[in-house]
Amino acid sequence: GGSAAPEAAEEPEMAPEKGALETVMEASAAQSEASSALAEAADALAEEEQKLAEQLGMDSIEELENAIDAMEGIDTDGGEIDTSDVREARVRSAYLDWCKEYGKQPDESRFPTFSSNFLAMEEYAKENGREMVLNKYADCTEEEYR
Repeated sequence: GGSAAPEAAEEPEMAPEKGALETVMEASAAQSEASSALAEAADALAEEEQKLAEQLGMDSIEELENAIDAMEGIDTDGGEIDTSDVREARVRSAYLDWCKEYGKQPDESRFPTFSSNFLAMEEYAKENGREMVLNKYADCTEEEYR
C-alpha cells in the first residue's frame, strides 16, 4: 500500500505579539490611572486631616502633625523631645503625694533615691503589665532597706 506520509501537524494560531509601543502605551495608561487614584486619595486624606485639625481647635494640618509627633516624642525639628523637665515634675509630684501618704517630710536629699526607685518601679510595672505600687521604703537605698 501506498499510504501518503502524514501531514505536519498544524501549529495553533498564535495571537500576534504585541508591539513594544503598544506595551509601553498600556503601561503608561495604567500608571496614569494609578497616579490619579493616588492624587485623589491624597486630596481626600488632606481634607480629613484639615477637618480633624479644626475639630481639635488647631489652625492647620501642620499644627496637627506637630501635635501627633510630640505625642510620639518627636520635636518639630525632627529630633527627640527633651522630656526630662516633664519627667522631673511628674516624679516630684509623685514624691510629694508619697510623702503625704506615709506622713514623711519632703527631703531634698532623699529625692534622688526616690526618683531612681520610682522610675525603676515604673519601668518594671510597664514591662510586666502591672500597676505600680509604692511602699514606705520608696525613698530607701538598697543598704537602708536591708
